[in-house]
Amino acid sequence: MGGDNCDRRPYMRPQSLPPRARNDMLTTHPFDDDKLREECGVFGIHGADSAAAVVALGLHALQHRGQEAAGITAFDGREFHTHRAMGHVAGNFDRDDIMRQLAGASSVGHVRYSTTGETALRNVQPLFADLATGGFAVAHNGNISNATALRKILVRRGSIFQSTSDTEVIIHLVATSNYRTLLDRFIDALKQVEGAYSLICLTAEGMIGCRDPLGIRPLVIGKLGDAHILASETVALDVVGAEFVRSVDPGELVIVRDGELTSHRPFAERAARPCIFEYVYFSRPDSIVEGTSVYSVRKAIGAELARENPVDADLVIPVPDSGTPAAIGYAQESGIPFELGIIRSHYVGRTFIQPGDKVRHLGVKLKHNANRALIAGKRIVLIDDSIVRGTDEPEDRADDARCGRCRSAYAHRKPADVAQLFLRRRHARAGKAARGADDRRADGEFHQR
Repeated sequence: MGGDNCDRRPYMRPQSLPPRARNDMLTTHPFDDDKLREECGVFGIHGADSAAAVVALGLHALQHRGQEAAGITAFDGREFHTHRAMGHVAGNFDRDDIMRQLAGASSVGHVRYSTTGETALRNVQPLFADLATGGFAVAHNGNISNATALRKILVRRGSIFQSTSDTEVIIHLVATSNYRTLLDRFIDALKQVEGAYSLICLTAEGMIGCRDPLGIRPLVIGKLGDAHILASETVALDVVGAEFVRSVDPGELVIVRDGELTSHRPFAERAARPCIFEYVYFSRPDSIVEGTSVYSVRKAIGAELARENPVDADLVIPVPDSGTPAAIGYAQESGIPFELGIIRSHYVGRTFIQPGDKVRHLGVKLKHNANRALIAGKRIVLIDDSIVRGTDEPEDRADDARCGRCRSAYAHRKPADVAQLFLRRRHARAGKAARGADDRRADGEFHQR
């Protein structure tokens, strides 16, 4: 489970994990039949000493977005160096021998949770290739919905794929474009893909960042001294001590070169449709998404739930951790005391992306335990942020019922309801995307079912 060797050809096809290891590990892995597969984290910096070290810190802050694998590519002015590994950022990028090889003033990194492709080292990003225009590394958060069709066309033309990730399609589209400059080739490639993407690309000339025309996936710009940063969330800027500048606009492409950032808008303007799950679950509560605090949104959702669904109860209890802000809002609005009736172990990854029901339910038992002394005989309002698989909720409630510990008044707002509530009040334009009422075309947009 080690990483790639730090050489100029990190894009070779490595050995994948044994099937049993992929299926049985109690860490974060993709599930087979759920369609919510767009959560990854990207971070890039250009113009900083020890750039890879800054990227590693930024990826630490984005670890919640992907715990399956991590990778960093750095450029030292002559060579590109890459290290990719299965597992968390810690344990892979806290070794001096690895970080010394990732030399350079420009670097890009990625934390992965599978959108497409198998759980294997060959799919860990950043992906790298030597193109006619020079080295090209790409880190991608999102899902290219027409990747399969594009891949078939490219293979017929002679392209040889080294991974099963949809991200590699972008590399081959850039490589085979008939345009002359790298920027024109890149824009040509983006105009052929459909779906959700926030991309950070590293080249010998600089760093490129872009968002899809609908703005489904987030991307922000920061400054650390004279260095420019691109990242999935503002919390990553906070952790490295950078200043937040602004969000990359939907359909915008930014280029960092020679200490300057320039903006390009190659796409026709469209109504933005950001993914509501960034507010509900994906983003850390201390992040700011599109100018709005994620924590404040989750609290407001809880308060609205208390107004719409009042319950006569003794305690308000969250399903930690992502349900906690909503539970605080519910408690404050209802006047019912807030308590921690479920204690979470922080040494178990997110259970909603375990591969099978048996392993997933075992993960829930390890992850959550009832605070028996507190909840015995109490009437409980149990607040969770969302149901993706529904794994946690039946286990939590069945566990309480078996032990006779509480009488549960289970108050829960589904993701679609959350989307409608929040977007109705704050982001009317994105409401169509959350409800999926207009045009359920398979363009990578997150639709509630």
